[in-house]
Amino acid sequence: MANLLQDARDYKEAGNNLFREKDFEKALYNYHMGVITLKAITRQSASGSMAGIPGMSSRMKEYSGEEKAEANELIVLLHSNIAQCALSQDRPQRAIAETTSALAIDPAHVKSLYRRAIARMAPGDLHDTEKARTDLEEAFRLSPDDKAVLAAMKKLKALEAKELEKQKASYAKMFA
Repeated sequence: MANLLQDARDYKEAGNNLFREKDFEKALYNYHMGVITLKAITRQSASGSMAGIPGMSSRMKEYSGEEKAEANELIVLLHSNIAQCALSQDRPQRAIAETTSALAIDPAHVKSLYRRAIARMAPGDLHDTEKARTDLEEAFRLSPDDKAVLAAMKKLKALEAKELEKQKASYAKMFA
């Protein structure tokens, strides 16, 4: 019988090693495979069968509530790690999608709030300092001593001040 939890842990560890080596594509692949593996556990019905996956019930062990909870915790970490890979590749849209998936499972996951805020502060179509502020304020509420969150709040404040100056200059030109 497959031990999907251990397989997912192995994917996560391989992804972490590849991330440290800055091989973001392969790290992302491993994290993604971990998520897919864990979804098989979280989708397992009370009877032990796999909802919507034909033929899987005979090949899977029945997972306890504790194991399903661990699977969900790992899914959150894997989505957040995928988001970090996406940020490292300058792909804020993917980072926002992955952190939002993590936060759907655990709304109090500080790293996901932080990473989504960083993605929202990136220049481009998804740039949204208001939503970034909301994420950072929630992360700060949950973890007021987190140095990364504090640094991001400082960066956001500087970014907002710069944007305000641009707006003032733009309005000055319009009404001059």
